[in-house]
Amino acid sequence: GVTLTDDTFDLVAKGCTIPTTVAVGGSFTCAYSAVAATGTTTNVATGDTNQTPPDDDTATVIATPEPPPATLTIDKTNNAPIVNVGGSGLPTAEEGDTVTFTLSYTSMNGSVDNATIKDVIPAGLTYVTGSATGNASFTFAGYDAGTRTLSWTAASVSASGSVTYQATVDDGAAELAQPLRNVATVDS
Repeated sequence: GVTLTDDTFDLVAKGCTIPTTVAVGGSFTCAYSAVAATGTTTNVATGDTNQTPPDDDTATVIATPEPPPATLTIDKTNNAPIVNVGGSGLPTAEEGDTVTFTLSYTSMNGSVDNATIKDVIPAGLTYVTGSATGNASFTFAGYDAGTRTLSWTAASVSASGSVTYQATVDDGAAELAQPLRNVATVDS
């Protein structure tokens, strides 16, 4: 936490009522909102009452940072063998091969809503109709042949998981600019 003293906070200005009489050694409590480095949080201040009337100059406030926001990330892999052609270390497939792509997502720090996964298949690969899978969170929404985009949707995601699909390597793909890149994205 962040410790703040009366040098940066004035309890009266924050709306706290400082009692005029409290037994020596007693205490009083005042709740209010403060802006910490990571956001707004509600705090409780306890004042020193060893004086009559109690003096808020020695009050200390502990600001607890807000928890980090929920996030959703994605990692994409495929089952093509890695052939170290020219030292690239990239997966390599032959024309006519069928490659399975796995889109693994990770949900952290709580639930995210209205999530989508999109993957644009590059020229040189053809989506294998009916091969896309969903799971308990993401439902396969479809393939748009015009934009070459596969899509999955989820109302709410609070766990990690993966979806898959397959694509075949087209004849003539070896003549295209290499490597063939298709990047998956996740958003919410």
